[in-house]
Amino acid sequence: MMQHVLHLVGQLQLGEDGHVSDSSDSEDSEPCGQDWCYSGEVPSDPEISDIDQDNSDTSTDEDAGFGEDEEAHEDRTSGYEGSDFSLPNGYWLRLSEALFQLSMMFWTHHDPSGNMSSSAIIYYTAVMGIQQQSLTFHSAHNSTSELAGLIWIGRLLFLEYALPVYSYSTLVYEWPCRDDYPSQADRLDAIRKKYLTRGCYTPFGEIIELKAFAKSIVKREGIPGNLSWDPDGQSFTIGHDKKFKLSEFCATHCKTIKLVQERVDEMMLGLEPDVDTDDLCSQKCWGLG
Repeated sequence: MMQHVLHLVGQLQLGEDGHVSDSSDSEDSEPCGQDWCYSGEVPSDPEISDIDQDNSDTSTDEDAGFGEDEEAHEDRTSGYEGSDFSLPNGYWLRLSEALFQLSMMFWTHHDPSGNMSSSAIIYYTAVMGIQQQSLTFHSAHNSTSELAGLIWIGRLLFLEYALPVYSYSTLVYEWPCRDDYPSQADRLDAIRKKYLTRGCYTPFGEIIELKAFAKSIVKREGIPGNLSWDPDGQSFTIGHDKKFKLSEFCATHCKTIKLVQERVDEMMLGLEPDVDTDDLCSQKCWGLG
């Protein structure tokens, strides 16, 4: 699958804005590694099969179907003329659909034994838990927000995967659009139960478990303060990475006082009145009283 994506990127680099010349030689076709199947009827769940096998088992001619992509693009956008959204065409369309398919291959990874260490997304979450500067692990309180953001992105991808507005016609096995399903609610519920629930052996289920585990630690240890002092006692950190030194903090006040004095001088047009504050009356209802 990755070879197929790289091949499409190479074709776009050879052409100008995706306009690549047609080729009649089918021997130069690149193996696309499309392992998702569509039997001609509306599938209950277009899954990935045999992901660990060599992607060269399935191949297609990349250039011969270029004209068909143009016709498919016109058919798919004909019913949405009033919409501001427009699909790309040609190799840009192929690349976008191939990238989405590759993303869903990562998200729909399933391990019968529940070992998610082989999942690329779970490996990515492990890297997210390491601080870039200190190379130490994030605290449980700081990691929950990042996991929540990843869950939100995953839900959006699964929504497009379950009920796409347009059909994915450039893939080896076409993915139908949402209108082809008899019941869109049943389709969405089937995807939710299989991939998005807690306890399922998928990356999404593992991320939910990690987030719940981090929340339990935060509940037990309590929410840390936003300000923490460094061991040297000369600097402090606000939030995640905003570090301030006491010398800089004092310099900030000096700069602020100097800026206010400059504004006062500008407002007074350079006039410096000689006022003795001791002569001002401090009685009530008089002067500054």
